[in-house]
Amino acid sequence: MCFVRLLKHWCKEQTMQIKWGKHLSDPSHVTNGVRQGGIESILVCCIFRRLSTEQNNIKMGCYIGESY
Repeated sequence: MCFVRLLKHWCKEQTMQIKWGKHLSDPSHVTNGVRQGGIESILVCCIFRRLSTEQNNIKMGCYIGESY
């Protein structure tokens, strides 16, 4: 449970800045996505793919056009 709270905090408190040449923007709060290049990002992506595959295999979910 502690790990889940850690991930939730890590995602909720995420900010980003844009660098253009020598200029840096003010920090902005990130509301979705995962950090590029982060080790955790690979783990989250793998979990999502696995869940998506399993969900498709058991025919759980809904169709959008021809896709499950």
